[in-house]
Amino acid sequence: MAQAPGYIEKKENLYITLRTQITSAGLLEKTPFYYWSVGLLILGMLGLSFYFLATLHNPVLKFFNVFLLAFVSVQGGLWGHDLAHHQIFKSQRLYSIVGIIWWNFLIGVSFGYWNYKHNRHHAHPNTIERDGDIHFPVLWFSPMLTKGINALQKKVLPYQKNYFFVLLFFSYFVQVTNSISYLVRQKTLTAAVEGILFSLHHVVVWYLFFTFSLFPQSLYLLAAYYIFFGIYMGVIFSTNHIGMPILLTKNDLDYLHEQISTARNITPGVFNDIWYGGLNYQIEHHLFPTMPRRNLKAARELVKKFCRENTIGYHETGTIRAFREILRQLGEVSHLPIATHIISNL
Repeated sequence: MAQAPGYIEKKENLYITLRTQITSAGLLEKTPFYYWSVGLLILGMLGLSFYFLATLHNPVLKFFNVFLLAFVSVQGGLWGHDLAHHQIFKSQRLYSIVGIIWWNFLIGVSFGYWNYKHNRHHAHPNTIERDGDIHFPVLWFSPMLTKGINALQKKVLPYQKNYFFVLLFFSYFVQVTNSISYLVRQKTLTAAVEGILFSLHHVVVWYLFFTFSLFPQSLYLLAAYYIFFGIYMGVIFSTNHIGMPILLTKNDLDYLHEQISTARNITPGVFNDIWYGGLNYQIEHHLFPTMPRRNLKAARELVKKFCRENTIGYHETGTIRAFREILRQLGEVSHLPIATHIISNL
């Protein structure tokens, strides 16, 4: 269908108009005191949890402490996520130093790997051949993503709705193995430093688990830690985009419509704001990645109003409803014909 003159320009100007409103409200200004406070709280809770790991003897209390450790570790990852988006420091040098130490030594994931992967996702979310976050060996969110799958994948495809939640258990393992693969391929001094800190993290964690708990209890606790870590991280990131529209590699969407149409907000509230670390405001985060999380709630009101005024869809729902949408999408793809080719234009 032919587009009216100036249609493309009007769509592009919409983002400029919205960004002007956001900037005028001061919502892109750094909030260093907030982040320093949260960062110190996370470090303190990590230290306390590791202390409990070394001193508690009751198996039940040890188990609950492992859950606490996983929760605080993911919160640390969320702080690191904001750091990676330049939400905390103005200094590039400080950003790099803290980022490498925080991600590799405290979280056990490569800072370089995370930046590479996550920046690609933000540039073109849910877009075939551009967003690595929608490409999985055993999950397909669109029939277009089934192109070229092998015989074994064809056999498991009809059951992806059933095993989706099981895969969340391995979310952290995937980040760790991908980090190793990334660091091994790099031939830089930065990657070498990352590799040392990354290895040190995992050595320290394993040492603490196996030194202060008898085998096989230590193994069970370590496995529980990784599984809790993976489930928590998987819940946060899967509800942001999975179940939302998948875009073709070439499309006529401008930045504003591309980011809003592929993101899902989770209903705000005290619990969700803490649990998601601000990523329940996914639409606002994708429109303004450098916006500090403390300002996302205020930005939501402006963005929702702007979308209503310009007839732009804005999707927000609760966590349970989000998972229903994810399972519905997986189920629908399971019953559609496998793609033999991908059309490159809408």
